[in-house]
Amino acid sequence: MKIALLNCEPMPEPDPDEAPLLAALEQAGHEARSVAWNGHPPEVLKPYDAALLRATWDYYRDLDRFMAWLEGASAFTSILNPLATVRANAHKGYLAGLAERGIATVPTEIIERGTPASVATLAAGRAWHDVVIKPAIGAGSFLTLRSSASDPGAQPHLDAILADRDAMIQPYVPSVATTGERSVICFRGVPHHAVHKHPRFKGDEERVERAELTDELDGFATRVLEASDATGLLYARVDCFQGEDGSPLLSELELIEPSLYLDWCEGAAATFVTHLEHHLALTAEA
Repeated sequence: MKIALLNCEPMPEPDPDEAPLLAALEQAGHEARSVAWNGHPPEVLKPYDAALLRATWDYYRDLDRFMAWLEGASAFTSILNPLATVRANAHKGYLAGLAERGIATVPTEIIERGTPASVATLAAGRAWHDVVIKPAIGAGSFLTLRSSASDPGAQPHLDAILADRDAMIQPYVPSVATTGERSVICFRGVPHHAVHKHPRFKGDEERVERAELTDELDGFATRVLEASDATGLLYARVDCFQGEDGSPLLSELELIEPSLYLDWCEGAAATFVTHLEHHLALTAEA
């Protein structure tokens, strides 16, 4: 097969999954190359059997343009994960839907663009002291502010976001600064490996290490995927913090372009390629 790994240009930072995945695809007898979605017309994917969303890390800056490009590209090849998944997962409003389905999530308030909202009033009504304010469509630390709800900078920050996009407010989870975050990487609905992302403070580089995929993490990730109707997707990453009772608390379900930390688990890249082959074979039969 001929496989495209979609990224962007310029890349904000190197993609650590790219080299092991390209090597695993070549080892399995496939031809693969990286393609910048924003550097070519959709027709560039015409020769490819599939295009994997791997490091399109700028998509949130112009989601409409990104979706239009994918729509055009889908006429020529299979996009993975599929467009419907990208649309549903791009807006963090999905967290409220998962909470309604019984998934323990970081409490999230979504505020629509242009809607008047008071940080202090909202936080007081929910007994939140420290809050995190950021866009509902975003990535990394884009326009993210952590502050006290009473901080004089909190309201102007929210107002600035709401001027042109939806916003979200969450309580600050204390375990972020102590135990950090666990990420469970799943292939075709099955948890495969996990990593521990240590707390990162201003000026620090991200520190990641392999984590044990415990029964608790495995079960939690499986429930999240089932509640999201995501068990049939080629890849997913379930990110969670430790709640006050010590159990997992969903921070994000990454279904668009998550790092899969392939180098943190021996054989993960080859296993991913096997799942890709199976996935495309089933799609061809459908």
